[in-house]
Amino acid sequence: MYNEGFPTLQELLSELGVEDNLSTLIRCLAGLTIKISGELKDFNLKHPGADSSFADKMFNSLILRDLRGNKALRMVVSEELSEPLETRRGRYAVAYDPLDGSRNIYTDGPMATVFSIHEETVFKPGHMQVAAGYAIYSFNTKLILSIKGKVYGFVLDPKTEKYILTVREIKIPDTSRVYSVNESNYAVWLKDGYRRYIDWIKENRRETEELYNFRYTGSMAVDIHKVLMEGGIFIYPGDKRRRTGKLRLLYEASPMAYIVVNAGGKASTGSQNILDVEPTEPHQKVPIVIGSKTEVDRCLKFLR
Repeated sequence: MYNEGFPTLQELLSELGVEDNLSTLIRCLAGLTIKISGELKDFNLKHPGADSSFADKMFNSLILRDLRGNKALRMVVSEELSEPLETRRGRYAVAYDPLDGSRNIYTDGPMATVFSIHEETVFKPGHMQVAAGYAIYSFNTKLILSIKGKVYGFVLDPKTEKYILTVREIKIPDTSRVYSVNESNYAVWLKDGYRRYIDWIKENRRETEELYNFRYTGSMAVDIHKVLMEGGIFIYPGDKRRRTGKLRLLYEASPMAYIVVNAGGKASTGSQNILDVEPTEPHQKVPIVIGSKTEVDRCLKFLR
């Protein structure tokens, strides 16, 4: 059992003076991640042979079923919905990815749910988010929440089914030797600067023995979580097949950027602050360079 002096998510939101409707919405989203965590434990027993597309649709339906009845909700955008769903009842708009890294479901790899909250509409620059977060499903379930300019870390207590605050203020280390990138796309990246940066990492490793460690799980949120906690950099450039990259702005790049920047890091498209990008459509994609400020700045120098 956790230390009883550690606050729950609900207690922290109360302590921070979070407005009732926003608190209700955040707790609803957190509760949905607890349901997903439970469903994932025996997913392959209940749904043998089901593919990642089935899992994406299943967990999207689970979230949408509960979320659309929330009185605080005005608009929903999801990776699994072709167009926004508008209720026009409440004050807040939510964008979410129900199961980031869903292909890991075959191999018991880590996965995540990512969400972003705006007032009125999600079609605003990311710096106007009022909260953002993600839950990671691994040997335990963790919730990372950014609100009111800070980043908080929670762990799910399986006995009480409540999120317990374990890190009151997450700060990303400014120096690290962790890099995360899908190097299988190296030859087709649009900007040669990315290749020069990765080549520099490998040359620097040979010449100075300052070891860079490569990490890549196939779940954007999981990889960025490691960077958030340990420092380093995550990169997903545009390439010849996907000129604006693979990651969606509203429910992947923007909420993760909001979290990392509030933890003292930096997030860029390679040419622009991600939090300044104006969304134009629900599934808009952007390249991403995100992580410790020092390392992101180093990468950006290679892109100039």
